[in-house]
Amino acid sequence: MTNRIAVLDWDGTVRRDFTIRSWARFLAARAVISESTVSLIDGILAQYGEGIIYHDAAAELTANLLAQRLRGCQQQTVLSLAEQYADTDHQYLYPFASPLFEYLTTHGIGITIISGAPSEVIATYCTKFQFLHIFALEFGTSEGLYTGNVEANPGVAHIKKALVNELVHQRNLEIVLSAGNSWSDIPLLEAAPLSLVVDNPTLVTSTITLHLSGKAGEVAMLTDFLGKELQYGV
Repeated sequence: MTNRIAVLDWDGTVRRDFTIRSWARFLAARAVISESTVSLIDGILAQYGEGIIYHDAAAELTANLLAQRLRGCQQQTVLSLAEQYADTDHQYLYPFASPLFEYLTTHGIGITIISGAPSEVIATYCTKFQFLHIFALEFGTSEGLYTGNVEANPGVAHIKKALVNELVHQRNLEIVLSAGNSWSDIPLLEAAPLSLVVDNPTLVTSTITLHLSGKAGEVAMLTDFLGKELQYGV
């Protein structure tokens, strides 16, 4: 097993927008949660987009809300729906995401996802990509039913920092690349000598950084950056 890893945020970093938004809409369309839940999630994310609340707050509020609204639902039903939803969600990936995953895997760098996106959805990508670790939003369950509690939320900065420390100091892994898009991702971005910052030119790190817009046509620039810096900078 490789000891060199890349730690990557998900929403807004390798995927456009917030997974929890489109996932909630999918669940509401199938009467698992209410349309009002979708409206509340949209409202919270709008506040974040307008700068009224920080990313950590948005991640916590939306996670707690969806957890509460899933209370009493059968976990297996939601997992089955996630498989049905997978093709829809995969369309949100940025154009550079698949080439990035493939490049890292080919070069023996394990992919670790650290994100506040629902784990039920991210898990569907494991049939397409080789992820070494997934740390994602986990809802509590008991006897196959959702309890209404949040078990883990790696969408917030202090949880990301704790996971980085675990990977480096307890699992003895070397973080050679990181990627993020918000201030909540600073613990990831500062953990590696190389970082990718997506669609946020105001986010500054102390590392060697490539800023990406998430638009088409950036794959060659990304692979050139990785080819040069991962070879000589790490």
